[in-house]
Amino acid sequence: MHPTKEQGVPEEWYFDAEVWRRHLVDEVLQHWLARAVDPQHGGYVCEFDREWNPVGPGLKTLVSQSRLIYNFCVGFHRTGRPEFREAAERGVTFLVERFADRVHGGWIWQCRRDGSVDDDAKVTYGHAFVIFALAEYARTFDRPDAADTARQTVDDLQRHMQDGAVWGFWTRSTRDWQPETQRRSQNPHMHLLEALLNLYRATEDTHILGLAEGICRFARDRFVHPEHGCLEEMFATDWSRLADNQAAPIEVGHQFEWAWLLNRAADLGADPSFRELAGRLLAWGVQCGWDGQRGGVFNQCDRHGRPLQTDKTYWVQSEALRAMLYASRRGGQLDSRVLKTTADFVWHHCADHEHGGWFATVDRRGSPVNSDKGGLWKLDYHVVSLCDEAIRLLEDDGAG
Repeated sequence: MHPTKEQGVPEEWYFDAEVWRRHLVDEVLQHWLARAVDPQHGGYVCEFDREWNPVGPGLKTLVSQSRLIYNFCVGFHRTGRPEFREAAERGVTFLVERFADRVHGGWIWQCRRDGSVDDDAKVTYGHAFVIFALAEYARTFDRPDAADTARQTVDDLQRHMQDGAVWGFWTRSTRDWQPETQRRSQNPHMHLLEALLNLYRATEDTHILGLAEGICRFARDRFVHPEHGCLEEMFATDWSRLADNQAAPIEVGHQFEWAWLLNRAADLGADPSFRELAGRLLAWGVQCGWDGQRGGVFNQCDRHGRPLQTDKTYWVQSEALRAMLYASRRGGQLDSRVLKTTADFVWHHCADHEHGGWFATVDRRGSPVNSDKGGLWKLDYHVVSLCDEAIRLLEDDGAG
């Protein structure tokens, strides 16, 4: 299936809300709905090959369960179909029964398929996704109890994982909240920002929006390299910058992800000056990551913008396309060729129109490198977020 008029898909398909809706429901969410819910143990299984055959031992992480709760909430919001509600409810029930730590508070990281504890660490990244999912559940189904649990999770992170000396959060701790003090990572902060914005949408609690603004300021002051302009991944324990030979590769997708989040924060009432940083990160991602020859976006660069990994992973393409589409509809500085070539590369090479879902990774030319449809990290939450935002921008006229 290609975006041609003859097959009923317009050439500029990415400006058609109905194309996005059909892709979201029929080609992505329907497959997860049919296969992810675990009827024996509860919660979700998440590892599938290209044809959606289950693989792996069925481990269940905090992030996999939370991302699928979010997916099914979006499915209900966009269709009203009760089976999406039921799937989301089953996920929340399993999350609360198996992952909530009733001794020390917070949430453990990983269970086996039957729900027995496999890894009882506390992971900031995972907690961010609990907040994100419960906020979406609260907003979709009018469940203030879920919003209250999300607020409590925010409190737990601030109490136990925030480093008062430098404001940022530790990445991981023991079950009883003793932090591991290795190198710092920006990534949990990005997803905590995403979660707080979702919780603010569900509650209109200005305290939550203030915490989100704090993360935006921290990102502006700490994460962005003052010389090269890119948003970096890893830092020393005191948040100082690492030398070139120690620095992690620059994740191109995170430039776009932060750009969109900063703009959404401003949309929701945060400091409008964050849009300037969003524009700079979008521009860096396009300049250094966009494949002007074939379309799509490379996975990784170094600080100087030199490509290091030219494969194209599903989440990178999703985040790039979402930020580009936002810029195109909200007056951002973006060459229309960048959006078109990226959107067409995604449609022709990343989306699997034969079996549904997206390939995990394709090479620079668009041939599948990893054709799996699910894994402990790949739950198509990035794809669902992209589709939902596209519908919001194109059909809902930016509301919400």
